[in-house]
Amino acid sequence: MKHSRGWLRWVTRLAVVASFGLIGWFLWQHAAELCAVDWRALAWPTILSLLLYGLALGLQGAVWITLWASLTGIPWGWNDVRTYFATHLMRRLPGAPWYMAGRAMIYREHSPEAARAALAVSLIEWGGLILTGLVWVAGGCWGLPGVALCIVLLATGIPLMRYWNWPRRWVPLQRFSLCSLYLTLLIYTAQWILAALMLHEFLRALTPIHAPDLLQTGVVWAISGVVSNLAVFAPAGLGIREISLVALLEPHVGLGYAVLGALLMRVIFTVGDMFWGLLVGLIALWTTWRANTP
Repeated sequence: MKHSRGWLRWVTRLAVVASFGLIGWFLWQHAAELCAVDWRALAWPTILSLLLYGLALGLQGAVWITLWASLTGIPWGWNDVRTYFATHLMRRLPGAPWYMAGRAMIYREHSPEAARAALAVSLIEWGGLILTGLVWVAGGCWGLPGVALCIVLLATGIPLMRYWNWPRRWVPLQRFSLCSLYLTLLIYTAQWILAALMLHEFLRALTPIHAPDLLQTGVVWAISGVVSNLAVFAPAGLGIREISLVALLEPHVGLGYAVLGALLMRVIFTVGDMFWGLLVGLIALWTTWRANTP
């Protein structure tokens, strides 16, 4: 088990290095656009985005930990919080399968049941973000009727999946209440709204005249996010989201601002993962130390 934990730490370190390497490559390739930017106008959107990202990450982590505790019957603790935040960067690199397997590997030290629960809840998280993202996509394609149709399908489909216990082998949905599953989807919907608000604020600062409105930005972000999440076997940080985001934003704000907007979101997500992960990790260590100190 010590060998597995050591391997996981090295993968996480490589993820950090590769993330910053990719950011540096983007900066080098688009130096001309960066020189023309009024960076002072980006100060407030950057601060706001880091705060919104912390809120989004906290909500998403709370859902994951609560579902895991419900599935295992084990009360959650600060070690679970630290594990969630410490492994969240693996969603960028090396990718979703490693991110899910990494959490399962950590919990395997507790018990096989805890490891299976970690994998099951990670699959719920992945599938829930895709399903709620598709609501935004439907809204962009078909307007309110598309959103209404998706909501009806989710409202009726979740109870049927839970009743038939599908997919039985991986996710025992019957062990969760309908209320908890609906609340999970509602919180995942909020993730898309918060991220859309981040991107919208950056685009408004970069090009106030041509920036799309919040609804259009949300649809663009959801499409790129769903595409990225569906490509589960490709490293999520190697540009899938960024390329699709640039392609969708280019008709609205032009290629230069589209690239810069995608790059800024990449920076916020990577720096936010490390900043909030470090902060929560320190709080978890301090709380554990206080609890164990006479």
